[in-house]
Amino acid sequence: MRPDRLSPQASTVSNDAWRRDSPFGRSSLRCYSGHAVNAAILRGFLASLGVALAVLLVSSPAAGSSPHRPRVLAVKFALDVSPPTADYLTGEIDHAASAGYDAVAILLDTPGGLSDSMRKIYQKELAAKIPVIVYVSPEGARAASAGVWISEAADVLAMSPVSRTSPQSTSGTRPGRSRPSRWRPT
Repeated sequence: MRPDRLSPQASTVSNDAWRRDSPFGRSSLRCYSGHAVNAAILRGFLASLGVALAVLLVSSPAAGSSPHRPRVLAVKFALDVSPPTADYLTGEIDHAASAGYDAVAILLDTPGGLSDSMRKIYQKELAAKIPVIVYVSPEGARAASAGVWISEAADVLAMSPVSRTSPQSTSGTRPGRSRPSRWRPT
């Protein structure tokens, strides 16, 4: 690397982390494995990490306060969204609020379901007096169709690695068709 291509603050050491050899002429940060890291992504990550730490510090109890440990009710929901499952989930949210839980965590893996049942669930989430956390899990889980709206209505949405959300059915087929609707013969 030529010394004239270095940024003004960068050193002239050839293996330095800051380099001005990105294809667009901007400075890039290289991690230890040698891959370029976009500075904007790095700033965004560091800013979100700072916000998360600030929230954690503000929400944690003071050093001399009572040793209250938060209680969170975990509700596994790995079914279609239908009237019985909507009654179950809204009942669990009510139970968490009445039993003195500090939050309710919904472990979600659903292909979707009926819109009336979905509406009943997300209205209960929005009206809940305690925080509702939706965690799309385990790895490879989905929150498709109605599951997207249930996830979005939560106070906090988290996803395990390789999980996904999709506003429509993940099969990609229309009723009465055997091929995906986007598939066209060549």
